[in-house]
Amino acid sequence: MRDVRQIIKAVGGVTRLSTALGKPLGTVSAWQTRGSIPSEYWLEICALAPPAGPPGVTLEDLARCHAVEARRVFAASQEITAEQLPRAVSAGA
Repeated sequence: MRDVRQIIKAVGGVTRLSTALGKPLGTVSAWQTRGSIPSEYWLEICALAPPAGPPGVTLEDLARCHAVEARRVFAASQEITAEQLPRAVSAGA
């Protein structure tokens, strides 16, 4: 599974993504650090993947990264570990 760092690298890096989306470098760097990219940019990011070279970025890649980060944040807010999350949710925590 790709993480946000790998996705950003696949589309040419922080500078290229920043320029293509018209966002400050710090914003794109923060996405990389946070491990999640706002969904309003997903389609544009998928279109940036080079036609030749490594496989492109898919919406599924982006959605998985988003889900992993959301799960981590939820677990932290509940003071449980990500490994405990399936049990805690089914137990109604």
